[in-house]
Amino acid sequence: MKYANVLLEKAYFDQRPVFRVRNATVDIGTRSIVVEWQEGTRKFRSTGVRTGQGHFLLQAGDGAGNSTLHRFQNSSILEGFWTTNSKSGFWRLHLPDNTVANVVTIPKVLMATATKRPKPARRPRVAA
Repeated sequence: MKYANVLLEKAYFDQRPVFRVRNATVDIGTRSIVVEWQEGTRKFRSTGVRTGQGHFLLQAGDGAGNSTLHRFQNSSILEGFWTTNSKSGFWRLHLPDNTVANVVTIPKVLMATATKRPKPARRPRVAA
């Protein structure tokens, strides 16, 4: 499920203030997760894999960092740790409720087209 308008909070383990942005998107698949957000003019993307129920390992899009995210069943919060270059910290994502404005959906027509499997070609009969 893809969520828009996600509140992302990023804390550093040094004395920097907590960074907050509400423009993040989170796409949680059956085996994967993608988190995207913008800080000023810079866009960021972290992608990862599910390692267990509610547990994800992610890597920064530029390959310079990695992170974890954890989510309890039926929770609207994902949280974990991140490292990049010489910096590290904690991050939390607040998923909005599942209202139409906050969940990005794929039109049924496109979904039906994407999930249809082509029929296998029939082999011609050879006369004996």
